[in-house]
Amino acid sequence: MAAAIATLLASPQVATAAPASSLGAAFYAKPGRLVRVEGRRRLNLLCLGQGSPVVLLESGAPVGAVAWRKVQDQISQFTRVCAYDRAGYGWSDPLARPAHGENIEDDLHRLLRGAGITRPVVLVGHSAGGLYVQMYATDHPAAVAGVVLVDATTRDEFRMVWDVLTEEERAETVAEFPKGLAARKRCVERARTGELATSSKAGCRYPPTGDPALDAELRRQYALPKQQEAALSEITNFQPARPDGSGGVTMAQAIAKPFRLGDKPLIMLSSGGRVPPGERGERLKAAAWADTQRLLGASPQARYVAVEGSGHVIQDDKPEVVIAAVREVVERVRSVGDAAEKRENP
Repeated sequence: MAAAIATLLASPQVATAAPASSLGAAFYAKPGRLVRVEGRRRLNLLCLGQGSPVVLLESGAPVGAVAWRKVQDQISQFTRVCAYDRAGYGWSDPLARPAHGENIEDDLHRLLRGAGITRPVVLVGHSAGGLYVQMYATDHPAAVAGVVLVDATTRDEFRMVWDVLTEEERAETVAEFPKGLAARKRCVERARTGELATSSKAGCRYPPTGDPALDAELRRQYALPKQQEAALSEITNFQPARPDGSGGVTMAQAIAKPFRLGDKPLIMLSSGGRVPPGERGERLKAAAWADTQRLLGASPQARYVAVEGSGHVIQDDKPEVVIAAVREVVERVRSVGDAAEKRENP
């Protein structure tokens, strides 16, 4: 459901970047740097490029660093950029605790410190990862220099959708979530029995990337019980599970801490995407726009970009837009640093 209610009500000019180049199996079929975050538990960190500020890419659910294969190489041309596998995904170690928002942001904080990334970073979050980014920036303001949200889930999204649905629509919505969890539980069982190693069950796998070698590696990863267990835990904690639409553990945590970024750059990319046609769609659009306005209030430097012609995964459909947004935030952070340096050393 993440960002399903986002809308194209505004259409400011979108900057473009050079065509993106995809990183393939050679990059993702082996671990990058396995960083200890708690005891012996490690998370896989994949970094490219040089320069400051470092850009940290936070993927949506349920996927790891491979989600950024079409943008990471291009971003590395102008600064250092890191993607990572959350606990259980890719080359990271299995879950040691539930995959809810506060545990995920705690892992991220430990990862940055363990990797020696001590200066404020630019956080880029897609879908559910966008909500984790908002939570992290709110709890660790000194560690964050700027934010790019890519069709991100917001703290009020589920509640706002719930408020504009009819009783019949609410009942339909509530009925869908147990079905999704049941399907994910079947994926876990198929992984544990070894069935996923040979199964063609698309719902348990990452969609084909077009790179046969990378697709083979992803099939191997998604056949691992740890990967499916992490996905089940994250989705269980994230789903809207309450009668008022306020969500599961992660959403409840996010609602308790309004997103605040201070006077730092924020770009919000929205695809508009999967809003149904007709009167119901208009209600959802109005709710989404109100939600967007609240989110943009997190910073006086906030900017909204409607990304036409893109689905929910903007970094796949329009990677050049994501690259341009990251470049803009990086340059704005650098300009602030340059100005501060001039004041200190006139």
